[in-house]
Amino acid sequence: MRVVNRTAVTLVGAKPFIDWTLNTEAVVNMPLGDKLAARLAVVSNKDDGYLYDVLLGRNVNFTDNQALRFSLKWDPNDALTNTLVVDAYHSNEGGAGSYVRAVNPNGVFNSAPARTPRNYPTLQQMLADQQARGTLKTASGTPSFSKVETVTVANSTVYDLGDHISVKNIFGYRDVKSHSYEDTHGLPIPLLEIERIFDQHQFSDELQILGQSGNLNWIAGAYYFREKGSDQGASVTGAVDFGDVQ
Repeated sequence: MRVVNRTAVTLVGAKPFIDWTLNTEAVVNMPLGDKLAARLAVVSNKDDGYLYDVLLGRNVNFTDNQALRFSLKWDPNDALTNTLVVDAYHSNEGGAGSYVRAVNPNGVFNSAPARTPRNYPTLQQMLADQQARGTLKTASGTPSFSKVETVTVANSTVYDLGDHISVKNIFGYRDVKSHSYEDTHGLPIPLLEIERIFDQHQFSDELQILGQSGNLNWIAGAYYFREKGSDQGASVTGAVDFGDVQ
C-alpha cells in the first residue's frame, strides 16, 4: 500500500483557508489456490479546492473521486482460461468554479429593463467587486457540482480445442451516469447556468474461432453490440422580460 498525504495552508487576504490533498493507492494480489487468483486495486483522490465562494462560505472546486478494479483469473485445466475484470468509478466534485474577468457594458443584461425588475447591480460594479476579491475568491453563490458513476465488466473465456484451434468469447458491459450543474460566469446573478444529465448502458459479446493451418493464421466470429442512453441538457439565463428563460 502506498499513501501520499500533502497538507498546506494558503493565505487569502487576511483569512487562512486549508488547502489539502490526499491521494491513496492500494493493491492486493491474492492467490486462491493453484487454479484461481485474484487482484484488487483501489485509488482515492481528494482535495478541498482553492477557489473560495464568499456567498457559499466554502471552496467550490474540490475533488473527491474513488476507483476500484477487481480481477479474477481461473485456469481449471490446461485447455480453459477465464479472466474477469470489474471496474467501478465514483466522483462527486464541486465543479470547475469560475469568476468574471471582463464585461460588455453595452450588453442587454446591463440595460435598465433587464436589471431594474430584479434589483441587479451593473455589470461594471460586479466586475469591480470581483477584481477587489482577487483570483482565489468568487461570489457566484451557485452550488455547482459534477457527479460521475461508472461500472465496467469484462470477461474473456478461451478454450483450446486442440489441433491449433481455439474458441474465445469476449463479454463486455458498461454503465455510465453523470450529473453536472455549472455556473459559467461566477456572477451573483443567474446569467448563464448549465445542467447536464447523462445515462448510458452498453452491452457487447464477441465469439471467435481462431486457428492455424500451416503458415496461415485465421479467425472467424460474430459480434453483437447494444447501446441505450439519454443525454439531457438545460440552461437557465436571465432575460429582458420579468422572468427567466429555461
